[in-house]
Amino acid sequence: MNTLPQITLVFWIMKNSATTLGDFLTQPHEKGGLDFGTIGSSAVLALVLVAMIAGASYAQRRYGRPVAPELS
Repeated sequence: MNTLPQITLVFWIMKNSATTLGDFLTQPHEKGGLDFGTIGSSAVLALVLVAMIAGASYAQRRYGRPVAPELS
C-alpha cells in the first residue's frame, strides 16, 4: 500500500492542529482560550514533545525490529 496519501493527510492534520492548539493555549479566557501565555504554552508543548519522544523510544525498544546479525 502506498503511504504517501496517509503521510500527507497526517501532515495537514498536524499542521492545522498545531496552529489551533497554539491559539487555544495562548488566548485569554474571554476569547475561549486557556490564557497560558507564550511561555506557558511553550512549556506545555515542550512537555507534550518530551512525552511523545519517550513513548516512541519505549515502543521502539519493546516492539522494534530485531537487530540484523553482523556480517563477517
